[in-house]
Amino acid sequence: MPFGRTIFKNKKNKNVLCKIRRGGTVIKVVDTFAGSHPVRVLTINGAIESAVFKEERYKDELVFGYMRQMEWAFRQNPDIRDTLLIGGGAFSYPRHYLAHHAGASIDVAEIDPNIISLARQYFGLDELSAAHPGRFRIFEEDGFRVLSSSENCYDLIINDAFTGREADGNLSTDNALQLIRSRLRPGGLYLINIPTALAGPFAWKGNRALMKIRKYFEYTMLLPVHEEKRAWEVQNCVLFASEREFRWFE
Repeated sequence: MPFGRTIFKNKKNKNVLCKIRRGGTVIKVVDTFAGSHPVRVLTINGAIESAVFKEERYKDELVFGYMRQMEWAFRQNPDIRDTLLIGGGAFSYPRHYLAHHAGASIDVAEIDPNIISLARQYFGLDELSAAHPGRFRIFEEDGFRVLSSSENCYDLIINDAFTGREADGNLSTDNALQLIRSRLRPGGLYLINIPTALAGPFAWKGNRALMKIRKYFEYTMLLPVHEEKRAWEVQNCVLFASEREFRWFE
């Protein structure tokens, strides 16, 4: 399986399939390579938002390490049945989730209709929906509105909402965190993708997020994706939060 650090090749190995300009935002769909494996990538303002493997044998696997780190939630609670993902992108995580967690359902909140349209055209979103009737719903609105407009509760809520390199600040307010906490079932997990260092001057994003989250969740943990990196290097980390104590494994 093509796991490990993702390395995208240079511009000579890229094929731009689609380019959309909207105000100051540029969205692209690009075919390129992660290592030796062909992938299709969604970028916004040059930042990689999402990617899927093009090889049939890997089509349900995850390109990015931080998404594979999210699967630690199922080690904490193997009985997760209902999940909300905030930020759809190319819908690579729902594809993996539906293939690997039989019987579990996932709702996805994606605010940008252009992203949903591109996912339908270039990333097989319609086929994914048709293959999993009753287990997969898409909401074309922001995550806060999805949570506040219904009484649905979840075992797992994942915040992966980014525009380019910037996270959705609306989900870090006190009101949003209170709402997220209220929409988790007992023992539920809240996960956030945070690019941060673990120590030093570039650790402020992770530290700020932990300070906020600890006001609403008793147990928190920040897991780095690349353990071999030095603590002061910025990398994708996944923040886990819950009212239930974490289980530890060898």
